Amino acid sequence: MMVLRLVLLLVASMCFPFRSSSGVVEKERTLAMIKPDGFLGNYTERIKKVIGESGFSIVREMATKFDEETAPRFYAEHSSKCFFSSLVKYITRTVMVIPLTLLHDQFNLLKTSHDV
Repeated sequence: MMVLRLVLLLVASMCFPFRSSSGVVEKERTLAMIKPDGFLGNYTERIKKVIGESGFSIVREMATKFDEETAPRFYAEHSSKCFFSSLVKYITRTVMVIPLTLLHDQFNLLKTSHDV
């Protein structure tokens, strides 16, 4: 379980409210990425199981690989940090699984997703 928790720390998430066509906020959504260590370590299904057991629903997912052009843009906020080039190299080394949207009934989703 400790290994799974460590891999879950590698799951990056961004939360945003979901608005219906009428403009009403219904639920928040989270973009999660199971990064290369989780994918290469064969933890994908275990991570998705923990996500589901935590009250999230995976609505859609895809496997993708960041290229040398996309990764620096995605992590642009870290571009001035000393680890930036290592981060880009790490994130572009293999496929990542991306459960694109996770829905949760809570509106304090950022805290909840980080607790998972």
